[in-house]
Amino acid sequence: MWGVFCLELLGMGNGGIGFVGQPWWLDVENLEVVSGSGGVFFDVENMNLGGVSEDVDGIATFGGDVDIKSAVSR
Repeated sequence: MWGVFCLELLGMGNGGIGFVGQPWWLDVENLEVVSGSGGVFFDVENMNLGGVSEDVDGIATFGGDVDIKSAVSR
């Protein structure tokens, strides 16, 4: 599992970001993502959508799934 801890994260991927069985673990304050047909897969601690850039507002994919889970305990 990938892990990211930061205040602001702007992610962009052509195919996808994370995988169904291996989502990125995130503990970020603000998140914005643009992804291709592979979708985005995250396991989050704390997160606000938006507030990183003027170009993106939230999460956008071009035909891919958006899968965000919040695990209470690790």
